[in-house]
This record gives sequence, structure tokens and C-alpha cells, in this order.
Amino acid sequence: MKANDPTPPAPSARRPALAWLPNALTRARLYALPVLWVLAFLQLPQAVAIGAAAAAFTDVLDGVLARRLGVTSRRGGALDSLADHLLSISLVVWLVMLRSEFFREQGLPLSLWSAFALGVLVLGWMRRRQPVNLHLYSAKVAGTVGYVFGLLLLYTGTYSRAFFAAALALATLAALEALIVILARRTDGHGGSIFLPPRRGRGTAAAGASHMEGAEADER
Repeated sequence: MKANDPTPPAPSARRPALAWLPNALTRARLYALPVLWVLAFLQLPQAVAIGAAAAAFTDVLDGVLARRLGVTSRRGGALDSLADHLLSISLVVWLVMLRSEFFREQGLPLSLWSAFALGVLVLGWMRRRQPVNLHLYSAKVAGTVGYVFGLLLLYTGTYSRAFFAAALALATLAALEALIVILARRTDGHGGSIFLPPRRGRGTAAAGASHMEGAEADER
């Protein structure tokens, strides 16, 4: 640039002041797990339920903040996914430990759904040689409803059979939609739903998504 050029230099890009917060919330969720496990071994289901609910809130908050602040990353997405899976698996184990009567009452439908869902996961793995995350709306809705059902069961020790039937139906629908997508080889991620019309521009975006699916699947 010439000495008499009046054009000011472009300002350097600066990270938002709260750029650290999304990953900090995700780490807090991971750090809370050992505490919740201690509470579970102490036979304190209400305390575990409250802690798990708070952890679930951070799961929603960290993703929203990451997108608002423009700091989504593969590393943050991988950390968030790890925390989500560990918390979900832990919740199931806590229910088995603290609310075992529910599994005795509903063992058959739970076993049938588990076998079906596991088969879908195995098929997806065989097709792509890696876990398939289709980002389907049905899976997100089913996961949310199932998590709320589990928290209420853990806290109260009772459950609504109608609520359980609805949660199981949604989970079955989500697994069925995932199976259809996998069989159709539409495993490019961010699929939305096969039951909804594609959004405008979806076809063009999908063409490039297959080359970026590894990076996109890890984003929040």
C-alpha cells in the first residue's frame, strides 16, 4: 500500500468474547456425570433426575450459543456428541438401577424396539463402515420425548402408559424412517424428513453435501 493511500487497513478478525462458553458448557456436562453416578449409587433418584435435567439443558444451550457466536467446529461437535451419548446411556443404566420395576413391566416391547433399532444401526454401519447420523427430525423428536419420559420416570417412580406408548411409537417411527433412508442410500446427513417436501435448493445442496458430510456431521 502506498504511503499516501487513504484506505485504512482491514481490521483483523476477532473471536467473540464468549467463544469459550459453548465448549465450557459441554465439558461441564461431562464433569457432572461422575457426580450423578455417585448420586445413583447412593440411591437418590430425584437428585439424579434433577442433575440430568440440568445437563440436558446445557446440551440445548451449548449448541444454540455455538451457532449464534459462529464458533461451531468439528472438535466442539465431537465433544458435544460424546457428552450426549454418555449422558443418554447413563440415563438408561440409572433407570435400570433405580426403576427396575418399569423394565419388568415393559420388557417385551422395549426388547423388540431395541432389537429393531440395533438392527438399523448395524445396517447403517455395514453400508458406510462408520456410524450413520442422518439428522432426521423424527429422531430428534423421539429422542427428546424419550428423554423427558425417562426423567419423569426417574424422578417420580411412576409413569403414564399412554406417554410410554407415544414415546415408543415415536422411537419406532424414527428407526423406521432411518431404515428407509439407509436402504435408499440417502445417507448424506442433515436429511430432515422423508415425510416432508424438500426445501427449495435442497437438491443442489445435497449434491455437495456428500463431499462435506464428515465435517458437517460433526457440527452442532
